[in-house]
Amino acid sequence: MDEQPVYDVLIAGAGPAGATAAYFLAKGGKRVALLEKATFPRDKRCGDAWCEPALDILEEMGVIQQLDAEGAVQWVRSGGLVSPSGLSFTSPDEGEREAAPRVAAIRRMVCDERIARAAAGVGAALIEGAAVSEVKLGDGRWAVRCKDGRRFTGRCLIAADGAKSKIARSLGVVTTGANSVASRQYIKGGTHRFSSDGVLLYPPYVLPGYVALFRHSNGDIDLGCYVLPGGRVPLTKLKPLLQTEVAADPYVRAALGDHAEPLEPPGLSPLRLGGEPTTHGERLLVLGDAAGQTDPLTGEGIHTAMV
Repeated sequence: MDEQPVYDVLIAGAGPAGATAAYFLAKGGKRVALLEKATFPRDKRCGDAWCEPALDILEEMGVIQQLDAEGAVQWVRSGGLVSPSGLSFTSPDEGEREAAPRVAAIRRMVCDERIARAAAGVGAALIEGAAVSEVKLGDGRWAVRCKDGRRFTGRCLIAADGAKSKIARSLGVVTTGANSVASRQYIKGGTHRFSSDGVLLYPPYVLPGYVALFRHSNGDIDLGCYVLPGGRVPLTKLKPLLQTEVAADPYVRAALGDHAEPLEPPGLSPLRLGGEPTTHGERLLVLGDAAGQTDPLTGEGIHTAMV
């Protein structure tokens, strides 16, 4: 029987945090195993907005160039925001946004896989269908067991397994649950009236959270709502909120029109905002949503996970 390799770094979770870490570690000569519980392509509910720091990293990897050439990127060149009082600061003029920071809408189902494949392309071992069930540290090495019985050994462990982070919580590094929640619903292109690339709405009923609309390159839009800490909306009340206030919001109604066709029912995703007091341990690092590395003001966590 072949002897199991000992990796320099085991990474649990191939989202932007884990896959980016895998890319740069492998590129730097480390032996890396990137464990992903699902099999690509896999979905991740998200607003699908990639901000400038994330785009800079994707460019360094060569990922954004490939996706742009394939028509999978919608650059946000028009749009803006709507204030709590209803004042609209939006622009359909692309020229007015040339000096603004870069933002792009890219489906997570597409971009997450490309980052993971880029990591594999520089030497990381991408192992799909590897749902981690147990981790143990002994004799200076981490032993990781997956639900399907596969085992891996590494000198260091990175937990990038999302806002619920079974790994970080099982080790006592993170002791609290997710403190925010977001929704996502795709609306079919050609059935709505939304003409901007991206707009953020800050209606009083969801403050300090917000509602977001981003248009994809095929015309579909991502309609999301973010419930953030400190507001009057409990995390458990987001779904009813979508059916009442969000559905009746005049800007949302105008953007969707009377014939909008949802491609899916609204789905919810937990968020961990504001950071954790401790994100490391012996030969251990917690990254991304697992570490609460999501902006507490915006709920945006892709670029904060990647940098």
